[in-house]
Amino acid sequence: MATTTDTFILELKLNTNQSDVHILNKRFRIATRMHNTLLSKELKKLTIMKQSKKYRKLLKEYFNPADAVSKKAAGASLTAIHKENEFTDYGIQSHIKSLQHNYKRNIDSNTSQKIASNVYQSIASNLYKGAKKVHFKGMDQLESVEGKNDSGIMFRKGKIVWLGLSIPVIIRKNDLFAQESLERRVKYCRIVKKIIKGSIIYYVQLVLEGTPPAKRINSTGQFRHQIATTSKVGIDIGTSTIAISSTKEVKLLELAPISVSYDKNVAALKRKLDRSRRFTNPDNFNANGTIKKGIKLNWICSKNYIKVLYQLKEASRLKAAYMKESHNKLSNYILSLGNECYIEQMDFKKLVKKKKRSKNKKGKDKSRKAFGKSIINKAPAMLMSILDRKLSYQGKKLLKVNTYTFRASQYHHDTNLYIKEALSKRYKEISNLKVQRDLYSAYLLMNSKPNLKETDRNLCLKNFNDFIYNHNVEIKRIISSKEKTPISFGILELV
Repeated sequence: MATTTDTFILELKLNTNQSDVHILNKRFRIATRMHNTLLSKELKKLTIMKQSKKYRKLLKEYFNPADAVSKKAAGASLTAIHKENEFTDYGIQSHIKSLQHNYKRNIDSNTSQKIASNVYQSIASNLYKGAKKVHFKGMDQLESVEGKNDSGIMFRKGKIVWLGLSIPVIIRKNDLFAQESLERRVKYCRIVKKIIKGSIIYYVQLVLEGTPPAKRINSTGQFRHQIATTSKVGIDIGTSTIAISSTKEVKLLELAPISVSYDKNVAALKRKLDRSRRFTNPDNFNANGTIKKGIKLNWICSKNYIKVLYQLKEASRLKAAYMKESHNKLSNYILSLGNECYIEQMDFKKLVKKKKRSKNKKGKDKSRKAFGKSIINKAPAMLMSILDRKLSYQGKKLLKVNTYTFRASQYHHDTNLYIKEALSKRYKEISNLKVQRDLYSAYLLMNSKPNLKETDRNLCLKNFNDFIYNHNVEIKRIISSKEKTPISFGILELV
């Protein structure tokens, strides 16, 4: 039986020359062609299977089951049909062999198998996980190719070796993290293509065995981030803000605070693209400005359009890099407070979707408000994923309390009562003191019982004075800060 081991990724830049870039560009184009060709064939096979009444009935039972047993039975029957038609991961891998033979000078068998696995995963996401559509890869949309390190794409003596290519990997002499990471076994190699400032840059991602070494300061060799002792931390995360409570201090912060400046630039470039496309393709639009439907349209892209398109890609890349860096810094700060982190279970995907249309008692439409824009701009789920990953390196994980039984937003530990209050009210009165609502929820989460179903009232009573002191320090910091704070902080209500 195969065993799985911990893995982490080390990304390094490839020292490519003009010839290397030309060959890699060609191989990425071939990989894209193979992906699209195979995807087309498998989708046709899926269409044929869906023509069967039995298959459609099983799909209906799987997605709308009477109970868990019927769903399991329907899933087993679907799996049997897929195996019979070789519509599985291994089956699709066998289908790409003949296709790979035509390109064997550029794409090896292991890399082609990974392409086939990606095709299967995209179809499975559409079939089982509710993805709306399976997309084909356009020009420059394939971002990576991957292979095993024992053949195909290999890392050997500081170089990437792949079917005649031998490209040096840039490893800085003072990069202690990279040097210590390369002492681990390389499991897989992945070549990644990035467009930076309009130029194609190639990187290699080495999938290494084990957990990543702790980062150190190059000049001194000391650890860059403080290693926390076992201590509780409560985290109340929203769509755009986060409240943190620990025994050391409490914090109320906005997630990725300067992401708005990136959004303005992205929005401006999108408007510029739209104007350019409308100017060069006037016959593709109706009189009301909408795109014509029902006919095949020929789109002309001007040189200026291509130029702005690359500017948009660069702006989007910079925003993504900032979000990742901001969340990594915040997760490191949280772990410096403690490594026993409590958080409410949150399904951010549901918060993105607008509610169904419904009427209130007066017959008017209820608000369908969703939080899609703030979730996309702040990426709270990414922060939780990063934090959970960093905790896993210490053999721990995020402790998610039961939202329905815990009810952190309603509980008052002084009276031991659950009181539902309007979301617009941003403070609570606890022991005749005004307390910021999110910080108090984080405090309750920090004092969760081991069963993760309710807060420990005795701990709340015992540590409340320390929390109030830290709470007041944080509120004073926010008030004295010259930075603009979100309205949801409710600071004016506490003054």
